[in-house]
Amino acid sequence: MPEQNENNDQAYIENVAAEMGLKLEKIYQLETTVDDVTGETLGNLLNKLMGTKIALDVNYLPLTMKHSRPGILIQVLTKPSNLKFVLQALFSELGTLGIRINPMVRIMTSRDVLLETVCINDQEINVRIKRSWSESGLLMNWKPENEDVIMISKKLNIPTREVLQSIYQQVDPRKWTERNEDDE
Repeated sequence: MPEQNENNDQAYIENVAAEMGLKLEKIYQLETTVDDVTGETLGNLLNKLMGTKIALDVNYLPLTMKHSRPGILIQVLTKPSNLKFVLQALFSELGTLGIRINPMVRIMTSRDVLLETVCINDQEINVRIKRSWSESGLLMNWKPENEDVIMISKKLNIPTREVLQSIYQQVDPRKWTERNEDDE
C-alpha cells in the first residue's frame, strides 16, 4: 500500500477503502455565510434541498462575521449531478454573493432497506429497517427508518422511545445473511 502524502492521497484513500470493504463516492461541499437571512428562509432552503433529495446533507452553523455581526455558515453536501441545482437554490433563496466549492471523497458502506413485521400493542406493523454492509458482506449496522418510527408512534399514541424499544427487541439481525442488492 502506498504511503500517505500529498502526491498520492487519492490512491491512499482508495486503498484504505478497499481494505475495509467500503465504497468511494465523489461529492461536493458548498459553503456560504450569511448575516441577513431569516429563520423562515433557512427552513425553506432546507426543505427545498432535502425534500427534493438534491442535497445529501445541509448544516447551519452559527458564527461571528466581520464587525462582530452574528451570522450563519451554510454547508451543503451534494453529488456532482446536483451541483447546478444546489448553486441555483443557494443564490436564489439566500441572495448570497459567493459560494465556496470543495470537492471531496466520501467513504461509505453499502446500504439497503428491508421490511420487517413487528407486534406493538397487539398490532402487527411493517417497519422499514435500514442496513449497512461492508463490501465483504458483513452486517455493520441497522436501525429502523425514523419516518416509520414516528408514524407508528402517532398511530398508536405512544412515545417514539417505546416504539424503538419494541422494534429492537423483536428484530433479530442474526437471521440476515445477505443484503438486498436491489435496494442500494
